[in-house]
Amino acid sequence: MEVSATDDHTDGDIGDLKKGKKGEDWLIFNESDSVQLNIRAYFVEKNDKLTDTPGDFASSIELINNEYYKFGFNFTVLKPETKLMLNLTSPNKIIYRSGVSGITGHFVWDEYYTDFQDVVDAGMIVDVTKLSDYNYLVKIYDDPYWAKNYFVEIDPVTGGLNTITEYANFTVDNTAPQYENISAIPSDDTSYSPGKNYIFNISWEDNIGGMSTIFLEWNGSSNYSATSLGNNNYSHTLTDLKAYNYTYKWFANDSVD
Repeated sequence: MEVSATDDHTDGDIGDLKKGKKGEDWLIFNESDSVQLNIRAYFVEKNDKLTDTPGDFASSIELINNEYYKFGFNFTVLKPETKLMLNLTSPNKIIYRSGVSGITGHFVWDEYYTDFQDVVDAGMIVDVTKLSDYNYLVKIYDDPYWAKNYFVEIDPVTGGLNTITEYANFTVDNTAPQYENISAIPSDDTSYSPGKNYIFNISWEDNIGGMSTIFLEWNGSSNYSATSLGNNNYSHTLTDLKAYNYTYKWFANDSVD
């Protein structure tokens, strides 16, 4: 059994995160480094080889209103069909939401997400390659080539969209509970006296788990829960019945938790 749920968190403040640069990697992290996203930018040709003259890129990074980080990739394309390739690495597992309609290039890492869909012009192509649960390659390119001096924003924001799938095992019980030993006290249906107790008994057995609900339907209009006597035996007592011809039925449900 598969159960899926989607949560849509409200955007929030990410002022507790910091930014930095280590070599060619741009970093987003908090003071304890428990949240960290490494972003390295490359230029690649159509065959995914690194270009000889990539130009200037990853030239700026800034926090906007404590809401998102803006990465600037200003560059001049010297060859047609050149792609901007971003290598995302995090010590936290990165979830890529590739199966969600309308979402392209959208990632969840820790409590934050990075969305490449809303930050590129219409017609841009976003290719994603999963290298591991902690490492993805994102290639962004136009057809046939990028415009010159293009600028890209990448926005990790508190919250974001995420899909959670859980699995559960369950047992299908196709066998109805079995009953026996139906009896009534007194057994003579002609016996009657005011204030007397009338006891109705039954035995129920189930092949899986046990019984969940057992009740006595009285005269087609009232239901009474039975009392367990142990060893699969159940009973219900009625008192001071008026003189009348009564009918009753037993019902049981074996849908136990």
